[in-house]
Parts: sequence; C-alpha cells; structure tokens
Amino acid sequence: MKRHILIATALAALAAPACAQSQGEWTVGLGLAHVSPKSNNGTLAGGTVPTSIGDSTRPSITVEYFIRDNIGIELLGALPFKHTIRSNGTEIGTVKHLPPVLSLQYHFDATPQIKPFVGLGVNFTGFYDADARGPLAGRQAAGQELLGAGRASRRRFRAE
Repeated sequence: MKRHILIATALAALAAPACAQSQGEWTVGLGLAHVSPKSNNGTLAGGTVPTSIGDSTRPSITVEYFIRDNIGIELLGALPFKHTIRSNGTEIGTVKHLPPVLSLQYHFDATPQIKPFVGLGVNFTGFYDADARGPLAGRQAAGQELLGAGRASRRRFRAE
C-alpha cells in the first residue's frame, strides 16, 4: 500500500504544471507528510517506565496563495496520523492527531522544475482517539491540544 502511495505521489508531482509564483496566484499540492516524534519521548510512573512513540506517514494537501511575487501563505493538511506508543517493547497505547500548519513562505527563483522554498508558521495539533493498552489497560488515556511554531524547508519538483 505504501509503495502505491509513493508511486501515485511521484506521478502526480511529475504531471503537475510549472508552479506560478506571481502575486495573486494560487497553488494546490498533493504529497506525503511524515511525523517523527522526538527521540526522547519521556517516561511514565515517576520516571520508571520509558516510552517510545512510532513515526507516521500520511497523504497531505497544501493550498498556497501568493501575496507577493515569491512570497506565499500556505495551509498544509493531512489525513489523521496514528502513532503506536511502546514501553520496553510492549505496546501500551495508540493516539491519533491532526497537525495543520499555516505558514509564510519565500520561494527562491530557480528553474521551472525545481522550486526550493523556506517558511515559518504556526501549528495546532489536536489529539484524539487515545487508547491505553497492556499495562495501562483500563486507564484513561488523555490527549491534549498543542499550539506551536513550525518551519518548512522543502523542494517542489515539477515537469514541463
């Protein structure tokens, strides 16, 4: 399944027209978003139970409006991410979240095929469907909402 998503994403990117970067233009992009939680995910039970949280990759969509030549405001969204939470190799829970990002981006003048850009934005992450398992079964699994800064540094590839 992942291979089909990667192939479809690559073909969509190659088939897309050259990206306009002029004031007043809109762009829409499809791709994959990857969330990799930090490597030190903390501990439970007063520091006695180490935890680790798995990565997640999902299809994403971006919509960007250029407020000036080469400067755009982008909204990035994705299908819900699901992470497995483990402790000492045992699955102790799962959680889903949505992390939309609104960012201001500067696009460099490069070639029609390569459009590098950098950006800075704000992210609101809403957690839901938290489920405690294994040693935590029966306990209330609580999520929280997070608001924070985000950064973007990607390259867009287009075919003419």
